Amino acid sequence: MAVGQQEFEIWSYDGYYRDPVTKLPVKYVGAQNIIMMSSAGRLDMTFGRVPYFAAEARAMQFLPSQFGSAEQGLAFEANSYITQDNSALMVEASTRPLPIPTAIDTFGVLDCVV
Repeated sequence: MAVGQQEFEIWSYDGYYRDPVTKLPVKYVGAQNIIMMSSAGRLDMTFGRVPYFAAEARAMQFLPSQFGSAEQGLAFEANSYITQDNSALMVEASTRPLPIPTAIDTFGVLDCVV
């Protein structure tokens, strides 16, 4: 979308979380809000834990529970298990990256008026 000489990209996001008290769904970005970010804005990567059921001890002895590289901005959670017939070790790597805007004056949340 162009406004004068400026070009804007517009995205929507329907993600939500459950309120820990009321258990009701709450949208991360409300229908009345718009998030604007500069294409030159700095985003620092952080990583959240990936929830698993208790890992199988026999399998987890073969790899670390977490691995990655802070210099490269990577972090993974490892999960592994041995198949029921004991013929294979299955390994999974998962990640939950979260970019956080950290540069001043490069992002904002605007209220929509219709």
